Amino acid sequence: MIRVLCRRPGGGAAAELPPADVAGALADPRCLLWVDFHDEPHETCEAMLRDVFHFHPLAIDDAIQESH
Repeated sequence: MIRVLCRRPGGGAAAELPPADVAGALADPRCLLWVDFHDEPHETCEAMLRDVFHFHPLAIDDAIQESH
């Protein structure tokens, strides 16, 4: 399950977004995002971190590995 929370200034509590809306929320500099990957396959997490967030491959590898 991927849970995405977005909080905007003056918006009160964070609103839950579908994962497909993350790219649009990233375009809003006022939006603070929290993305939680729970029991998701590594491929799904890696694809989102790479394609949506544009993280460096080494940062993705560190984020996905449960032990370093």
